[in-house]
Amino acid sequence: MDLAKSIVVTGPESSGKSSLTQALADYFKSAWVPEFARTYLEKHGPQYSLADFKHMLAGQWQHNQIACADAQSPVFLDTDVINFAVWSDFVYQKRPQELQALLAQPNPHYYLICYPDLPWEADPLRENPKQRLAIFEAHKRLIEEKNRPFAIVKGTGSERLQNAIQAVEKWL
Repeated sequence: MDLAKSIVVTGPESSGKSSLTQALADYFKSAWVPEFARTYLEKHGPQYSLADFKHMLAGQWQHNQIACADAQSPVFLDTDVINFAVWSDFVYQKRPQELQALLAQPNPHYYLICYPDLPWEADPLRENPKQRLAIFEAHKRLIEEKNRPFAIVKGTGSERLQNAIQAVEKWL
């Protein structure tokens, strides 16, 4: 499949990314890739090192690449390197060399940036309840800097899903 037909759902914590990714894949009858970091942290605990961060980055990259390689329809990705760049900026105030290299590669994904208009849901793996708007703005700014196509998804419940479906259909 042409990687240009992959859609990344990204944004701050507790903005509905995972639920939206799954719902879009169901609606479009397409494949989706879950967030590797969540699975990793659920298994290993919420504390992580820079080495763990790099492992999660590599795992997400690999899963995304495999899912998109042979797909015949759009693939919905629950995060990608943009999310890792913002995460790294907030946690480490720098980006590891591996992340910089991945950010420099051509990336024709379409982005849906989830606006933080959903209520915060506490979760032991979430770190930034008070910085959601700043994290949203950081995602938007980086996506714009990289000149990548995107739409902002707002709303609650079925309205949020319908807004995302409309954005994807317009792009496809």
